[in-house]
Amino acid sequence: MSGIVANAFWVVYFFPPLAMGSKPRETGWCPVTPKYQLTNRFQRIVCIRVYGYDCSIWLLVGAPKAQTSQPNVTAGGAVYRCGLESTTICAPVPFDLTGPTPSDIGRGQYKDDKSHQWFGATVEASGENGLVVACAPRYVSFSINYQRREPVGTCWIAKNSFSTFDEYSPCRTSQWGFHRQGYCQAGMSAALAQDGKRLFVGAPGSWYWQGQIYSKDLITNDERKTRESPASEDDSFLGYSSAAGEFTGDKSMDVVVGMPRGNNLTGKVVVYSSLLRNLQNITGEQMGSYFGHSVCVADVNGDGLDDIVVGAPLFTDLLSKESKYEEGRVYVHYQDNKHYFDPEGRSVLDGTYTKGRFGLALASLKDMNRDGYEDFAVGAPYAGKDGKGIIYIYHGSADGVRDKPSQTCDQVIKATTNRVLAGGMGCSRL
Repeated sequence: MSGIVANAFWVVYFFPPLAMGSKPRETGWCPVTPKYQLTNRFQRIVCIRVYGYDCSIWLLVGAPKAQTSQPNVTAGGAVYRCGLESTTICAPVPFDLTGPTPSDIGRGQYKDDKSHQWFGATVEASGENGLVVACAPRYVSFSINYQRREPVGTCWIAKNSFSTFDEYSPCRTSQWGFHRQGYCQAGMSAALAQDGKRLFVGAPGSWYWQGQIYSKDLITNDERKTRESPASEDDSFLGYSSAAGEFTGDKSMDVVVGMPRGNNLTGKVVVYSSLLRNLQNITGEQMGSYFGHSVCVADVNGDGLDDIVVGAPLFTDLLSKESKYEEGRVYVHYQDNKHYFDPEGRSVLDGTYTKGRFGLALASLKDMNRDGYEDFAVGAPYAGKDGKGIIYIYHGSADGVRDKPSQTCDQVIKATTNRVLAGGMGCSRL
């Protein structure tokens, strides 16, 4: 996957690199300028490139508030597959065509409620023609004689080129109640290993909103999960964001997980192994900055090791003489050859607009300009003179991330509180 810029209604442009073995072109890129409008309050876009001599590509678009044909479901949300030709019509992906699940006792009772579940709020892909996971973090399951509403969340996994679909709802258990896992909202974040063999799912509402992360082996179905922590960790939101990367040197995909209210509200990200062994905690520096609201993984300095990019969109420069606040800040933490992230060696990128919330969303873009260093995008949904938002593209280098963005895309972003990139776009790392 390479670059895309979009807002909640329009796809603006997309430049994927040529597939291996495809016909060389003068620029080395395949420009596409789609001209159709996306409707239904699309809020999450994942870029999927299909192998093809003609650089054919298509998108997966999450529409968490879409009305579908599911019986007895109101605005349950959907995921659409869209081509990038001007005549192409977006078609819904049939992850789940059913309505609420009937209970065992009958009498019009149901086991769950799929209305307003935000299906498509999280959409991730494992690679070209690989697995796709889509989640509904507001999905409700009924517990205790079907009388108690529990927003446990759920995810669906598409396999074999969208021919088979499996559900994964890790918190739909007997552990009801907000003091346990009844309010876990699984699927608020998710990450897939590049080889499609492991899925990570964030559940920030478990145990009085301490949060937790699940790691599921999609081959053996083995499941690992983090456990309850001391009460001092309540309201920390572990699992609010997540991204897969390789942090141990064993070639298995690990995960970095955002905890934006952790560490006494300065925020924290936790680096876990694939089996959820805590490798390192990386902490924020300012209370209320929401450090860990967003995370992505990219080899920014080209040393073959995955680096971690962390957003703190509510960061305020308290030393500034200007009356600014919530400009936002992004941190790049570099992995060394001992698989450690030294906080002293990090890079810092700052937003410049008051209440611009630079870093609200991040997306790894791999090596956009083919210089050997991976790049990433930063969303600032309220930046710009008119507050409509800006997307910033940053390139990597041997010395780390370049200080200045190589490109800024403004006046195409509709402001939103959604966590996707700059008000309507997020891309999986393909």
